[in-house]
Formats: sequence, structure tokens, C-alpha cells
Amino acid sequence: MRIYADINRLPNVGPELASVIIQVAPTPPVGAAPVPVNGKFYVDLPEGVAPPRIDLASKLLGPAPANIIPAIFDGLLAKYTKFSFVRYNALLVSTDVADLDLTATFPASVAPPVTWATRAQVGRGAGPDAGLAPNSVAVLPQNNTTTPARPGLLITDTIDISADIPAGTTEFLVYWKIHEYAVTQDVMTYDGPTPGANEAAIKQLFEVEQSPVDFEVYLSANDGGGYSPVRRLVPCAVCDPGTLIRLAFVNKSPTKRYIASYALLY
Repeated sequence: MRIYADINRLPNVGPELASVIIQVAPTPPVGAAPVPVNGKFYVDLPEGVAPPRIDLASKLLGPAPANIIPAIFDGLLAKYTKFSFVRYNALLVSTDVADLDLTATFPASVAPPVTWATRAQVGRGAGPDAGLAPNSVAVLPQNNTTTPARPGLLITDTIDISADIPAGTTEFLVYWKIHEYAVTQDVMTYDGPTPGANEAAIKQLFEVEQSPVDFEVYLSANDGGGYSPVRRLVPCAVCDPGTLIRLAFVNKSPTKRYIASYALLY
């Protein structure tokens, strides 16, 4: 299920003055016709999670119970009873950018030592022009013009779980939601075979495979000292208990991949 909202009415600071939710619709299957999303964005319900109650008072920001985002991720936690805690990032406003570390690097190789730098698209998390357009955080496509090739990379800031599990844990589950866009051309024809043609640019949202082979996700339980590959919504384990967690998203495809949200269960 997708919850669509008005991107022009979502405040960057403070709660919504009124609900910005405009539509609830099924999540289309992979390969379905794209959905026009000019002026709106979506929040996706993880598969298998019961939808929250949505009415005219429902919001995406602010305190519960009006804010339905916590209910969505609490529902994800309830589905996987092995885990006791969930941390999530809905990537809606500029404060969510603070949970990303744009200075982080990824240890791609130990011998010889090779690290990848962040290659991503985000909003501005601080300063007078702070802001984030929902659904706009992206991992850039792989750059094949360099040797070796450089994939797109986005790494979260440290997720400190010591307040929940002081001794740390070795067991985790990771969720993410990715999508792609295509934008048609804005056409105004003054002459030629079809004079007067006027076609607005349409932003189209594509539902994509969530675990393609060229989009890899890794988890570190030692604050980026080492990473282990993870599968989406599949429990995983690391060797040593950790409290300082990071997630790394690596895009080896020729296409920009947008991250709508992500979550960590532990």
C-alpha cells in the first residue's frame, strides 16, 4: 500500500498544520505502468504489515497518534517477533539528513586497500537553506568511466543502540524501499508539423525490484570498521556483539536508485 501526500504542504520544521495526505492506493507490481507524481510523494507500507488507520486527521509529522509513521514501523517490528527494537528513517525532512554521513567511506578492498567515497544525492541538513524533498534521496549510478569503476554509495550515520541493548547484539534485520523516476520533456512547439503543441513535464514513479543484484546493502556493527552484506527483510548475524551500527547502500547499476525509507530491527 502507498500513502501519497502533497509535497508542497509538508513543512520542513514543526508538525503539519493540517494533514497533507491526499490518496491511499495499492503498491503496483514491478513492471506496471509508472505513476505520475507531479507535486506529490509517497510513503510505502512494508509488505505484510497491517495498514494503520488513516482518516482526515492522519499526518506524517508531529506527535502520535495522528502521526502514522511510527505505527507503520512498529507494525514492521511486530511482524518480526524475534526483535525487540526498531530504528527507522522516513527521509521526509531535513533533520532526517542528519542521520546520513556524507563523509563516510566504504572499505571495498583490504589488500590492496581500496575505499569508496560517498556518491549520493540528498537535501541540506543544516543551515539557513535546510530542506529535503521527500523521495529525493538517491544513490548515484556507478561511474564506469574511472578505473576501477566507482559505484554509488550512501552510508548512514552511527545508529547507537547501547541505550536499548547495552551489551550489544549480533542479530539484525534491515528494511529498505527503493524506486526510480523518469521525467518526460516539457514541450512547447511554436511551428513545425504540430504548431501549438504544449506538453507539460510529467514525473513518473517506477516500482522496481527491491533486491536487484546490482544494488547491495551492508551492515556494520563496529561503526564502519567492517561491513557484512545483508538481504532485505532477512534476519542476519555478525560475529561480535555491537552497539554502533551503520548501513551502507551500494549502487552498481547504470541507473540512479532513490531510497524512500529504511529501517533497522534488532
